Amino acid sequence: MRTWRSPLLALPVLLACLSLGCEDGCSCQADDDPSGAEPTSAEAARDTPAPSAPESDSEPSGEEHAKVAAAAEGDPIEIVALAQECDRGLSVACVSLAAAWESGEGVRASEAEARRIFRASCRRAGEGCLDAARVHADQAGPYYERGCEAGLAEACRRWAEAMPDRAEEARTRGCRLGWWEACTEPVEGCGGTLARCVERAEALKASRPAEARRLASIACRDETVGGCALYAELLRTDDALAAQVAYEWGCTAGDLASCRALLDGSFTLDAPTRARAEERVATLTRAGVAPSE
Repeated sequence: MRTWRSPLLALPVLLACLSLGCEDGCSCQADDDPSGAEPTSAEAARDTPAPSAPESDSEPSGEEHAKVAAAAEGDPIEIVALAQECDRGLSVACVSLAAAWESGEGVRASEAEARRIFRASCRRAGEGCLDAARVHADQAGPYYERGCEAGLAEACRRWAEAMPDRAEEARTRGCRLGWWEACTEPVEGCGGTLARCVERAEALKASRPAEARRLASIACRDETVGGCALYAELLRTDDALAAQVAYEWGCTAGDLASCRALLDGSFTLDAPTRARAEERVATLTRAGVAPSE
């Protein structure tokens, strides 16, 4: 069984790593602290078991480009390049490829190919799970579960609806990702739940920006990312790099406004980050998710 490893770090730790030149943002450790004290942030990554696959099927075959080349329509260069990226194991490319098979964009439409790649990408990397559930409506629950465990708030909402016996687990995960209606537990420093933290931060951002940033930061650290869009907004003028990282976290969790902020031209994005943000917007649009206000 494959496991998913969360990419989320406490923001100050990630920025410190970036300043030391560690591109992966998670392998740096301070070596000048002899005290042996625990770091102030939570553990950077946590293994989370993936749920059992609801349908047996192969992984993307490693020959996706050959299948696409045989069915390409018009200029095949772009769609074949996307298939080759999928063959190299880039899960975002696989989801985009499945969407192309579904819509017939650049390739002769094939619902079977789209379904196969959506579900394999969901199981393998937690990508495309909303799509996998959409095209397998009678088996949607386990796909939503996988998407929720991979850090997508909308998948948690839908998992709770599809599998009421697992709703409590879905709501606990969803709260951290920005499903505020699911939050019930008080959080230290918030004066209530995580939702209350974000509500207070929003109310104070003009009159008391420092306090607003403090409150928003509580909802944007470790595996809690639902407040990252607001935190990024509050950081954007003074620290563009920190704002970009926070927007990336929010986008990964399925906040459409965060994804669109990343893509508005204000930030310099590398190709993988841009591709992930663009695909997240497309996925959420296909799923009928409205942008957060």
